[in-house]
Amino acid sequence: MTPWEKRIALLEAYETLTDKEEICLKEANFQSLAETQAKKARLLDAMEEWDDGRSMESEEREAFNARIGVLTVKEQSNAALLDRMKAENRKEFKSLGLRSHAASKIRKAYGSSDSVRARSLKDKA
Repeated sequence: MTPWEKRIALLEAYETLTDKEEICLKEANFQSLAETQAKKARLLDAMEEWDDGRSMESEEREAFNARIGVLTVKEQSNAALLDRMKAENRKEFKSLGLRSHAASKIRKAYGSSDSVRARSLKDKA
């Protein structure tokens, strides 16, 4: 495998993982997302370690940079989607906390559903 072929193979693998990451985000499959991101990190390490010691030809560089540009847009899109999902999750977590607190107040005021003695509003008047 020539150095150029090796460089392209690594880039293709990274592109494939980025596409898989997008699918995981859209499906909210966070287990698979974490695994995919770990694989991407290892692949980036491999790409950084690998250097063929020569510069690319101008047409190779243009083709490579074009693919990197498309990949950058996809990564930014995935990051924005993940940020939106995190914000929605925080909002729902806060809402659940408020509802849990309200339910706790109701249980304190009227007793829990499994209490031995049934209470009514007359007991609180």
